Amino acid sequence: MSFNVNKLKELVANSQYGGFATGSKYDVQFLPKNSASLTGVLTSELQTLRFLCEAVSIPTRSLSTQDHQIYGAPQKMPYTSGYTEAAFSFYLTESFVQRKLFEAWQNMIIDPNSGNVGFFDDYSCTIEIKKFSRTASDPNVSSPDHSVRLINAFPSIVGEVQLSHAGGNEILKQPVTFVYEKWLSGSVGGANFASAGSTGAPFVDPTAAG
Repeated sequence: MSFNVNKLKELVANSQYGGFATGSKYDVQFLPKNSASLTGVLTSELQTLRFLCEAVSIPTRSLSTQDHQIYGAPQKMPYTSGYTEAAFSFYLTESFVQRKLFEAWQNMIIDPNSGNVGFFDDYSCTIEIKKFSRTASDPNVSSPDHSVRLINAFPSIVGEVQLSHAGGNEILKQPVTFVYEKWLSGSVGGANFASAGSTGAPFVDPTAAG
């Protein structure tokens, strides 16, 4: 690290970097696989979730390794990728329609009465997370600095909502945890998506399949 603050500021301000990144401007969209998927869920409300998403994280990818030894000290060799769960937090409105949406979604996955499991393509979707620069004015117009798509995602945990007299007028939040098959990373400008760790092969949108 440079001991000269001005050198650091000059480097970060370079057009290649655009300054230090901030995380206050982002967009989250839920993309059903087709018009028939997520039937029974309040699909009209899926689009409003982008405005009510209070917090989201760009997900983790890890490489699992195992020891490989021929002679001398063992060497760690990768053999598969691992993806952590994705945590979201949504503001709740007085109607609680956001929680009802996720409850209905989970009921599609496993019927709470019969215990029957639904068809995977009917309840899974793509979730797109976009991070924008501090100067962006409109997520529908501005190009994101970075984009990630969670493929074959569905809500595994609809978290608790704590009620408290001490809460006063604090807005309630609904935590939701999603599991997914993998994530794909987007290039600057959001033009292409590539498999995590790849060299930039174009992303094929699964929602356009069929």
